[in-house]
Order: sequence, then structure tokens, then C-alpha cells
Amino acid sequence: MRRRLSAKGHSEGAIEGLLLELVEENLQSDARFAENFVIMRKRQNYGPRRISLELEERGITADIITQFVEQTDKNWG
Repeated sequence: MRRRLSAKGHSEGAIEGLLLELVEENLQSDARFAENFVIMRKRQNYGPRRISLELEERGITADIITQFVEQTDKNWG
């Protein structure tokens, strides 16, 4: 979201304020995004390494990536 807003010319301060507000109102959650992203990509037959890299590229922290990739990694097959 930060990348998209920045590309549209919004200031870093405005972006930060908006993101904080969304997190406070529980409208934006990196964990929820990561969980749904892992499920979606797994259904598309992507492996755990590829999914981890894609989440990292999107700015998701290593802790969150590990949590959701390892959780579904048990069921890969």
C-alpha cells in the first residue's frame, strides 16, 4: 500500500499517518494479508520459498512470513 500511494505522489508523512490510522482501526493487517496471500499462492501451486520471497518484496516482516509459511508448509504436498 505504501508503494502504491508513494507512486501516486502522496507525501511520506501523509502515507504514514494513513497507515497508522488503518492499523489502529484494524482495517490493515500485515498478518491477515500474509495469511491470505499464502493460501492464495499455495492454491496456485507456488512453493514456500517463492511465496516467502514475494511476501518479503511486499514489505512483510520475517516473523510474519515464517509464521504463515511454516503453518501451511506442514500441509504442502
